[in-house]
Amino acid sequence: MKSAVLVFPGSNCDRDMAVALERVAGSKPAMVWHKDATLPAGLDLVAVPGGFSFGDYLRCGAIAARAPAMRAVAEFAARGGLVLGVCNGFQVLTEAGLLPGALMRNAGLDFICKPIDLIVEDPQNERKTFNNMEGLVDTVKAMGVIEPLTVTQFDDGKYMIVTGHRRLRAAKIAGLKQLRVVITDPEEGQARRRRSIVSNVQREDVPPVELAE
Repeated sequence: MKSAVLVFPGSNCDRDMAVALERVAGSKPAMVWHKDATLPAGLDLVAVPGGFSFGDYLRCGAIAARAPAMRAVAEFAARGGLVLGVCNGFQVLTEAGLLPGALMRNAGLDFICKPIDLIVEDPQNERKTFNNMEGLVDTVKAMGVIEPLTVTQFDDGKYMIVTGHRRLRAAKIAGLKQLRVVITDPEEGQARRRRSIVSNVQREDVPPVELAE
């Protein structure tokens, strides 16, 4: 299967999508920049990934839907080509008219994209030790940290990690200096942290000393 993945400013799951498609199809997908007016020839599938294209400004997917690459995707779909939209990709396809329905306007229309100084670890994090890190460290060295960390901001301007402690440790061991993060508000950060705890408890490969202290 020959595939392509669209890339927009603000997307953060395009590499995840590319890795998944390569594992399933056995060949690397083409990465198509949003300003490209044409798609590679002979495609079977075009994937529109998740993330926050253009910062979800105006409405989720509203700007991305009007990109030159999306006009090419619409023509590809009209010819019977397969199109996959995941998360924000679904929103982009809806805004482009390739799926039925409409999306509600964002409550807040501000998007800030800036470097932040990373990051203090949560002192209340139940996981104090991380075992069997070698495989993750090797992956991080080869491909970077694919899934962004989630952080929340303190009143003093510092940031604390909410989810992704294991990835952060692996990145430090691998010598990475920069990572992609999603900044969330403290209330949502606590909700994500609770979900992360449940996920850790459900993992079969986490030894008891790593579950809680």
